[in-house]
Amino acid sequence: MSRARASGLDATTRGRNPPSARAEASAACEETDPIRCARDEFNKVRDKLVAQGICPPCLDGPAMDALADSLTAQLDAVNDDVYPCGLAP
Repeated sequence: MSRARASGLDATTRGRNPPSARAEASAACEETDPIRCARDEFNKVRDKLVAQGICPPCLDGPAMDALADSLTAQLDAVNDDVYPCGLAP
């Protein structure tokens, strides 16, 4: 998810996307776009790990979802620290 945010910032700093378009693209990438969405990629890996039984019982599907939700919330909370000058996605 942070890689998706960083690429959005990079495109904005080079003038390719206005901030409003970047914010919309970032939100779509993080939550809804099935091809580029970081959460969708996470879900695919999670499903493979759960199906293979590689992870311990404390890291079942719902526990991994909780970890992903927690990380997303932490990244959202530090947007202003990471992206100065109002460039947060």
